[in-house]
Amino acid sequence: MGRKSLKVENTNRILDAFERCIEAYGLRGATLEVVAKQADMDRRMVLHYVGKREALVAALVERIVARFEKNALDFLRDQQSEDLQSVLLEYLFSSEFNTHPSTRLVAALLPEALHDDKIRPAVKSIYDAFHQSVAGFLREIAPQADESRLEHTAFQIMSLSFGGGWMTNIGFQPVLTEANKALAKTLIRSLKDT
Repeated sequence: MGRKSLKVENTNRILDAFERCIEAYGLRGATLEVVAKQADMDRRMVLHYVGKREALVAALVERIVARFEKNALDFLRDQQSEDLQSVLLEYLFSSEFNTHPSTRLVAALLPEALHDDKIRPAVKSIYDAFHQSVAGFLREIAPQADESRLEHTAFQIMSLSFGGGWMTNIGFQPVLTEANKALAKTLIRSLKDT
């Protein structure tokens, strides 16, 4: 098998550096100069392989969505369980999910999305992919459910998962995340009963 192209190799190196910079300095602190230094290359090379900041953010968002779909969704699909609901909720409300590098990156991008019109649609696309993934699992769990109600329930579960996870990450007791998971179970039970 041949070697990866230099473009793919350097793009991955730059995106890896960008992720580390966002976690260390936040999005604002992850300037092209800082990313280039972290990637151990010249700023011009970052521009050559990835482009300006907007292109760097777009490539990172695409990477986060792909990583989530590959890792999280494949993990859930591979579980040999008749009880998809339990598998889904155990994962979404686990410390593994809440401390996953992609989840942490989304958390770092979120404050910037509130104030930056260019970042906002990128972050929303991450949440859209996650929302649609949860909705897809709910369609399997409750195939008879009304589509609108299903979409609302997916959003509620997504909000409980992310919100509770971030609160745990800043010091709230994990038992509160368990309460969110119990609420998510109630939402699914209600969806199944329709």
